[in-house]
Amino acid sequence: MERVWSVVGTSATDKDGSSGPLMDLVEDLKPWTYRISFNTGTYCPGGFFPYVSIAFKVTESQNLEHFHVPLLLSPFSFTTYRGS
Repeated sequence: MERVWSVVGTSATDKDGSSGPLMDLVEDLKPWTYRISFNTGTYCPGGFFPYVSIAFKVTESQNLEHFHVPLLLSPFSFTTYRGS
């Protein structure tokens, strides 16, 4: 069965490459698998990756935590991690 994703928030990056919150702040985040999609072709039109999607899981014990998921992008590679 294929997963159907729901949009829970959007944001755009500023001149420094940072974005605001992607979704409204909530008291506790629902345990779920979330996905962040980046339209990287807008920022790197000659690059190999026109978009990047990152899925991550929030568990019951993490529902009150802050999630910072940086994307480091170059024309032919990208990397991500759970930031602080």
